[in-house]
Amino acid sequence: MDDSTDLTSRLMARREACGLSQDELAARLGLTRPAIYDLEGHEDELFSVYGAVHLQRYAKALATTPSALIGITHNGPAIDFDELSEIIAQHCKEHDLTIEGFEDRVGWHLAAMVASPARFADDISLGGLRDLCRHMDVDWRQVILSL
Repeated sequence: MDDSTDLTSRLMARREACGLSQDELAARLGLTRPAIYDLEGHEDELFSVYGAVHLQRYAKALATTPSALIGITHNGPAIDFDELSEIIAQHCKEHDLTIEGFEDRVGWHLAAMVASPARFADDISLGGLRDLCRHMDVDWRQVILSL
């Protein structure tokens, strides 16, 4: 993240700025109040448990963008999931890897996501997306900018 404010503080501040209680936000997101409490109380909760689709819903419920919500101020070009799928295929080709070989390296089952890029939104956590991009020297913030 680029911003000096930590993620948990940003999530709480944005919810409060919208005039929502944890219960109200939980209802909007189809979550429980304890889930919101965990998101606002544990720095790694959003990245380890939730994926891009959840980040999009969270940002929409708080009338902001996913990148603003998590403090990304990166100005590079956005990379959507279709482009990410192409980058993975190119990476495998350049490194003489099958998709299965690349899966072994990154620790994620990617074949279904590469075949149907929209699945990246649901099938991989934000932390997993960040790690996947790191393996290919891709700035993961560019993917978040596309949300």
